[in-house]
Amino acid sequence: MDEIRKGCGYKWKIQTSMGESEGYTIDNLDKKTLEDGKNDFERTFVAIRQALLKVESLCLDNEEERLQVCQVLSREIDKAKRKIYRDLQSH
Repeated sequence: MDEIRKGCGYKWKIQTSMGESEGYTIDNLDKKTLEDGKNDFERTFVAIRQALLKVESLCLDNEEERLQVCQVLSREIDKAKRKIYRDLQSH
């Protein structure tokens, strides 16, 4: 499946033996908070989106800056993991 984010949703396309299907799904992940996330994917997306705000001036073409982005993302996800993966903890 191919997915391309477009603001409040994403365009998707899937190829199967029956043919090709495509559509657009609105999920509002451009505005949601961690608490608004409905599942691990949504909360992970929000945590990454929030972490990237801290490094928005960096260029991913530069290895040092790309590694810094990884550092910030990993640290922020680690700090938020209880909120992100709360579904796993409730069982």
